[in-house]
Amino acid sequence: MPRRRARALHPTLAALALLGAASQSVPAHAQAPSQAPFQAGEGERRLKLVVPGAADVFVERNLTYKRAADGGAELRLDIYYPPDFQQDTQLPVVVFMNGKGFPELKDFPQYVSWARATAASGLAAVTFESTQTGAEADIEDLMLYLRANATTLGIDGDNMCWWACSDNVVRSLPLALQEGRTYLRCAVLYYGMADRKFWGKIRDDLPLFVVKAGLDYPVVNTRIDNFVQQASQLNRDLTFIVYASGRHAFDVFDDTARTRAIVQDTLDFMKLHLSPSVQVEIEETALQREANAAYKNQDWPATAKAYERVVAQQPDNGEAHFRLGFAQLFLGSLQPAIASFERSI
Repeated sequence: MPRRRARALHPTLAALALLGAASQSVPAHAQAPSQAPFQAGEGERRLKLVVPGAADVFVERNLTYKRAADGGAELRLDIYYPPDFQQDTQLPVVVFMNGKGFPELKDFPQYVSWARATAASGLAAVTFESTQTGAEADIEDLMLYLRANATTLGIDGDNMCWWACSDNVVRSLPLALQEGRTYLRCAVLYYGMADRKFWGKIRDDLPLFVVKAGLDYPVVNTRIDNFVQQASQLNRDLTFIVYASGRHAFDVFDDTARTRAIVQDTLDFMKLHLSPSVQVEIEETALQREANAAYKNQDWPATAKAYERVVAQQPDNGEAHFRLGFAQLFLGSLQPAIASFERSI
């Protein structure tokens, strides 16, 4: 009897069969990676924006900032300075975060080209090594080193920005949002996000620049959307860019005008928010933001207290007087409320 010939499985059915088998054998958390990996074979991973002077920046290489706990190996950093850097100056500094704990990120073409572009834009830039088992501690030790040696290094230890991308955002963001980290003046987050349970409170004094790559993994973009929604509801200082046709790591993979524009916007954001004039504006409006948040939440005792301070500073602010009167009315203070309403006219 002739042997029955096996029928070939349609490619689509074969793929579905493999997917079904994989879903039963692979842990759930591994089926959808939290962040998209870099894709190999897509050209050199350098920034697609060429900033004038980037090739001429001065680099101080391989400065030891600590010895790693796992084996005592040295952890090193590189500092990039503008071509016209003067030794007696202290520059604002952008730190390119290594939250994954990959030592090679210090010299990774993406990080090197970003650091060069940043230095050519007039700021100092730092790339550094960290360990997978202790990245958070390494970051803290790096901050201690940079701030303790700021004068020698020619940087302003109280005027920093953190730039993080992909999985590096997961570990860097919770640290950046800590309220005591006042030397951190702004943060840039590219195509990556920590899960909601790790955010904590979103600081009201930390301007954020968030970029979503539209073609990235859905789980990544959902996390970004959730974060941005919460930050917006809290009236946080947020710049949000959706690059609809951008891939994960678009800054080094997608050689387009849109990529170059976003990178330039990022450099401008960092330089602007590390400038003293903008920082003064943020500090001066902090009380108004606090008062507005209390008013929005209908927390009338906090609203009255905050707007009393606002009108003391700004006696001609009619809106502040009106909101103060509104709070006083809800608190049963009729005569003060009438006086506040009269001053609001």
